Amino acid sequence: MRVRGMVAAVAVSAVLLAGCEAPGEPPLGLLDVDSTPGDDGTGGAEPTSDPSAEPTGDPTGPAAEQDWALDVGGEPPEAPADLAVYEAYLDFWRADLTALSLPDPAHQPLLDLSADPQRQRVVDVAQQLLADDHRTIGTLRLEPLVASVSGPTAAIQDCMDGRDTYDVDAAGAEVTGSRGDLLPVLVQLAADGDGWVVADVQGADHDCG
Repeated sequence: MRVRGMVAAVAVSAVLLAGCEAPGEPPLGLLDVDSTPGDDGTGGAEPTSDPSAEPTGDPTGPAAEQDWALDVGGEPPEAPADLAVYEAYLDFWRADLTALSLPDPAHQPLLDLSADPQRQRVVDVAQQLLADDHRTIGTLRLEPLVASVSGPTAAIQDCMDGRDTYDVDAAGAEVTGSRGDLLPVLVQLAADGDGWVVADVQGADHDCG
């Protein structure tokens, strides 16, 4: 999958990473980083009781669930405030991946779980996928760590691995150069009512191994 327009400095695949970019590069909506595939490990679905697991009964249906997967490493935080931020972050990526795999720039869960500039980055990527008759699929791997929660803002440090995400064309063939990359990111979240929304995904410089 190609992650483009999702990270303010990096791009992953259209379905997976709309909104993160590497330092010094143009904003991305998904991770639109063109790179060679990484490791060949596969992520399995986790129990629905685990906050990192993909939800069952997704309104987009079984097809969407089969086309993308979210594989979350590490352990959820124990502090309630941190856990709320962590879960909102994972919910955002599930919505992002669904919006890019359809693709649907008006996917309501995505709009509800994000704020500008990140929201617009993903919308732009989804719109381009529609125009190209492409969609993003594959497995996005995350290792989120809640870095801070202070008043109406929070931050998550992550190593976003989109090397097993890519775009496919109308015939289902992989689009050349659409694979994502392994990217260190710093994510800003903003309080929204009783919950949190992802507002900005920026490339960072921490070590992702």
